[in-house]
Amino acid sequence: MSARPAGTVTFLFADIEGSTELLQQLGDAAYTRVLAGYRALMRRCSVRQRGYPVDSPGDTFFAVFAAPRDAVAAAVAMQAALARHRWPRRATVRARVGLHTGTAVPTRRGYAGVDVHRAARICAAGHGGQILLSEATAVLVAGTLPAHTSLHDLGVYRLRGLRRSDRLYQLRHPLVPAVLPPLRAEAAVLHNLPLALTSFVGREEALRQVAGLLADSRLVTLTGPGGVGKTRLALEIARTLLLRFAHGVWLVDLTPVTDPSQVPAAVAAVLRVREEPGRPMTATLVDALRGRTLLLVLDNCEHAVEATARLAHALRGASEGITILATSRERLGVPGEVSYPVLPLSLPDPHATHPAAVLGAEAVRLFVERARAALPGFAVDESALPHVVRIAHALDGIPLAVELAAAHAPALALPDLADRLVDRFRLRMAGGSHPSRHQTLQAALDWSHDLLTDGERRLLSRLSAFAGGFTLDAAESVCAWGSITRDEVVPLLTRLVNRSLVLVTGARYRLLDTVRQYAGERLEEAGEQDAAEEAHLRFYRDLAERAEAGLRGPQQHLWLRVLDADAANLATALATARRRPSAAPDALRLAASLGLYWYIRGYWKEGRALLAEVLKAADSSPTWWRGRALMALAHLSFVLGDDHGVAEKTRLSLQLCRESGDTFGEAYSLLVLGALARRSGRGEEAVALHEQSLTVFRQMGDLWGTAWALRLLAIVRWFRDERDRAVRLFEDSLDLSRSQGNTMNQAAALHGLGRIAAYSGDHARAEALLKEGLLLFRDLGDREGIASSILMLGYVAAVRQQYHRAVRLLAAAHGARSAIGEPSSDDQAQVIGAARAALGDRAVEEAWEEGRALAVDDAIAAALES
Repeated sequence: MSARPAGTVTFLFADIEGSTELLQQLGDAAYTRVLAGYRALMRRCSVRQRGYPVDSPGDTFFAVFAAPRDAVAAAVAMQAALARHRWPRRATVRARVGLHTGTAVPTRRGYAGVDVHRAARICAAGHGGQILLSEATAVLVAGTLPAHTSLHDLGVYRLRGLRRSDRLYQLRHPLVPAVLPPLRAEAAVLHNLPLALTSFVGREEALRQVAGLLADSRLVTLTGPGGVGKTRLALEIARTLLLRFAHGVWLVDLTPVTDPSQVPAAVAAVLRVREEPGRPMTATLVDALRGRTLLLVLDNCEHAVEATARLAHALRGASEGITILATSRERLGVPGEVSYPVLPLSLPDPHATHPAAVLGAEAVRLFVERARAALPGFAVDESALPHVVRIAHALDGIPLAVELAAAHAPALALPDLADRLVDRFRLRMAGGSHPSRHQTLQAALDWSHDLLTDGERRLLSRLSAFAGGFTLDAAESVCAWGSITRDEVVPLLTRLVNRSLVLVTGARYRLLDTVRQYAGERLEEAGEQDAAEEAHLRFYRDLAERAEAGLRGPQQHLWLRVLDADAANLATALATARRRPSAAPDALRLAASLGLYWYIRGYWKEGRALLAEVLKAADSSPTWWRGRALMALAHLSFVLGDDHGVAEKTRLSLQLCRESGDTFGEAYSLLVLGALARRSGRGEEAVALHEQSLTVFRQMGDLWGTAWALRLLAIVRWFRDERDRAVRLFEDSLDLSRSQGNTMNQAAALHGLGRIAAYSGDHARAEALLKEGLLLFRDLGDREGIASSILMLGYVAAVRQQYHRAVRLLAAAHGARSAIGEPSSDDQAQVIGAARAALGDRAVEEAWEEGRALAVDDAIAAALES
């Protein structure tokens, strides 16, 4: 048996289809012999292909392979062996097999990790005789398949218990039945729409009309006052159109965006499009979305109408397949835009007495459904009909007001509820010339607020400090002070959720924008705004500091998701700190801690500007944090290609870090100085600086920094024509990154090894390494790494004289505008010249246009093809 594989491996799971039925058919004794024969066959086939069987229960068979092609060969051999074997009582034994390539933590009994579960779920989705592969495995074996086999793309599926959807492939071979049922998994659709936790009531005609308008105009804006239900209608429309858009349906909530210039960045964050050095984000988005077919839902645009209008106009020009559905209190004013006014829900006739006439009105239907949710068994009999009519008319059919009122159904009888609403709203509107919808909503909020306890009111007002949602831990930390203890937050928050003032989705809570504005006014009236903002700032400053350390560990993906989810809160906290001179040290700490996040996510220009601003305002801040902030500022300036002043800033950061005893900052600063020396052609100095950095990281026991330093030192050695030393350094970095589970360093090391293999003539190895790195870059959302990988795969194709593929990939990489690690333009010109000689000018131009038109996801798929 082969040695136990480690690092990136391929997991194989198999089990017998219909094993329970087979057991009942054969009986215990015969089934035991079948099971023993089955396990012996599976084990023998895996061992012959250098697999490592892992103990597993029952008819489940689990093996691990160092090479994905060995796993595929073993799977084919297993199906052949099962088909040939003579089973007791002429039984038919058919197994399904699932393969997935990834990483896992070796344990005493086997392996543990999400990738192990993914492989098992892929197996469970199949049928007897079927071999299923994840995309990660399929792209690595596409050029090395066994004879008489091929891959068939089955599409994207949701696998039970796993958050990320998977594209699955079937290995076609002679032993697979010609006709198989659909997979035992739910087909996935690309979107980020939140789960609908309550039913959608009414507006059937609006759903039909807006869907039709979107098919014709490609830009529809739902307009209307706050609380009228624009967002909910937009989400419901989007859900009905999920299957229409091949590249997905994407919701961008613009509520947290305080600076209109950041609207393109908010869209880019949702679509995972990274900023490009020296280029406006709108232009980057246009290139990234060129050729895509998607629906973009831009929600709550009223505070950034002009910026949203400019972006919408530009994006529609990128592709005929881009459709935009916006919600705003006013139209955007873009040529070709269709404005659709969202009206309040329909009301019953004020004098109606027949149940059907009252209960058929949309406002009444919504009230009854939400009241039933708050009070199971709630029903409206004939005696209650007049009261329901009064409630619906008092609320003017505004959905938010209706839901707020329905939440109090458990506490108030319908006559009392109607009397209180009518009296309160009459008082509220007495000062106005006529009852407007704005006054109705304000009155509904006032009325609902008055029914809260003192503790509930205080918590609601303090929750307005959050932007874009919050976790329970955040609520307990930010809102528990003064009159509210930490133990009181959960019961108070639960009651606010029950009263429809706070919404909950999964593990996160949020306030509707209208409610947040109202609660913010109450916070200011209570004189607690400063205290709430300070508590909010402290919490997210500390979160950013914990995340900065987490980004350098095995939970990098988890911390990236945490920071992505709280991006609006982090921006709000930083804005608070920048606004207050006394909080300048907090602004510096927060910005310095976010430096690595901005680097990984590609928010280079934004991060550099913020760091420069907070450094200017924090001359008296502690040396430690000024050193860290200067370090981050210098690094972002370097990756932007702006070397002016980088050396000076980095040397100052090195000095400050050494003075304050910040060894990590010292090692990081040495890395940036080394990279700057390498880019300036000072190879010996770069080697010395990187080796100093490596020594400091090793003395600290910092595995992430050690892997990064090894990788940068490898780049210098490669540039100095020291190939073998460079390969060893890249491999050391890769091994260390895999042992730590850090995706960024793994992907970069694989890319480096792939480049060396490509330039050394080992094109098969280069392609495998570059594709493996590309998958990791994709999972990380590193657009620069993605584009560099596509570029190198284009060069490999050119060397193999696959000129059409080469030109398409070079064009796709050019479209992604990667700024770091690109081969020289002379090399690209040589490839294009060779392609013209082989294919002709017209064919090359067509291939180039095809590649330029590819969206990022499509470009990745093209690069992963053989």
